[in-house]
Amino acid sequence: MLLLASAVSAPVSAETAAGAAPSVLLRGANIPRAKALALDAALIKGWRVVASEPEHVIFEIRLDTPASAGPPGAAPPEHTLLRIRADFTATADGVATALRATELWYAGTPAAWSTDVTAAYRGNLHTALTSLVQQWSAIAPPSAEQQRPPATTRPAPAPAPSAPVERIAPRPSPAQPPAVTPLPPAATRASPPAPPPALAPALRRTPTEQPADAAMGVWAYYAEDFAVAQGCVLGERGAVLVTDDADTELHRVHCVGGSTVMVRCSREGCAGAE
Repeated sequence: MLLLASAVSAPVSAETAAGAAPSVLLRGANIPRAKALALDAALIKGWRVVASEPEHVIFEIRLDTPASAGPPGAAPPEHTLLRIRADFTATADGVATALRATELWYAGTPAAWSTDVTAAYRGNLHTALTSLVQQWSAIAPPSAEQQRPPATTRPAPAPAPSAPVERIAPRPSPAQPPAVTPLPPAATRASPPAPPPALAPALRRTPTEQPADAAMGVWAYYAEDFAVAQGCVLGERGAVLVTDDADTELHRVHCVGGSTVMVRCSREGCAGAE
């Protein structure tokens, strides 16, 4: 996620550490989707996952130049650690994602010390969040408004012909124009065309909600996409992580009707698996 790439840029602001963490709203997302997208992007950029909880994840990368002055009187270490915490909060419209930065000195020693550096990296965090929104927009399912078929305009009924006025004349003139044939009754007119059918359910797929005990991998969304391309209509459980290692993940994707598709994913993409 973070466009603080593997070589993190220097602090971009001298603001104080006080203030709210930068955040964005991923419209239509749920927390597992937002978290998986953030993990995927961060791992590709070379960040290490320190902690992963249901509603937050912490990434870490080494800094060769400290981002803060450190504890009073302390000598700068050879390197410090920059940690980014991403918090995911469900809302009525989607998932609010907020980022906060912390620098850690002397990690793993009794002298370990940390300080909030969100203000110093605020510009970088805003850039990362903008990238996250763009990535979500590219894969987000269509909204209910987008799924609705276009309205069909019904033709207005023609007005009924008025009753003729009786006139007395000795005989019709040969030059008199022929009588106008009235329109047929409304019941005999052709019905307007029916509206087009709704899109097939598989093309209107919404994000899969996972049970609390289901393991979800970094590439779960892409595993589901691969299974759908093979003809799977996603069931309620969606993709469940079976095994993973440093480079690949094996997913079991649950389809409607009880069938499953085994999919193996890595940074290179997804493929079928036995």
